[in-house]
Amino acid sequence: MTKLDRLARSLPDARAIADELTAGQVRLNLGGSVYDPTDPVGRLLFNVLAMVAEFESYLRGPHLRHWMAFIDDAPAGLLSLDVPPGGEVAVDTFGLLPDHIGQGIGSHFLTVGVRLAWAVTPAVSRVWLHTSSCDHRHALSNYQGRGFHRYQLKESPTRQP
Repeated sequence: MTKLDRLARSLPDARAIADELTAGQVRLNLGGSVYDPTDPVGRLLFNVLAMVAEFESYLRGPHLRHWMAFIDDAPAGLLSLDVPPGGEVAVDTFGLLPDHIGQGIGSHFLTVGVRLAWAVTPAVSRVWLHTSSCDHRHALSNYQGRGFHRYQLKESPTRQP
C-alpha cells in the first residue's frame, strides 16, 4: 500500500481495518515505516495519517472548488463550494483561522465568496449553506447581510459537521 487513502476512505474505516489487521497479527508498511498497531505511538500515528487521508479525500471531491483568503501572505480563511450539475451551489465550508476571527474580515471574505458562488458556473439558480448554533455568534448576521435568509430550522441533539 503506497498511500493511506488507498487503504480507507474514512477514519472509522481505517480504524476498523487496523483492528482487523491487529487481530490477524499483521503489520503495515506505510511509506517505508512499519506500523505496529499494538504500540500506542504507532496507533496514534496511524490515526493521524488516516485523518489526513480522509481530509485529502474530501478536498478531492468531484464537485468541490476551494479558495483560501490570505493576509500578508499567510492563510486567513477557507471557502469551499459544492458545485454539482443542476445550478444549485452550496457553501460547503466557510471560515477564518483563529488568529483572524474578530478582525472584521469575515464579511468581506463572505461577500467575495458569494460572488464566486454565483459566478462559478453558468446558470446558477441558488446559493445556499447550512449553519448551526455552534457557529460563531456573528455568523448568522453575516450570512443574512450577504443576502441569505433562513429557509428551515431543525433542532438536533448533536453537533452537525
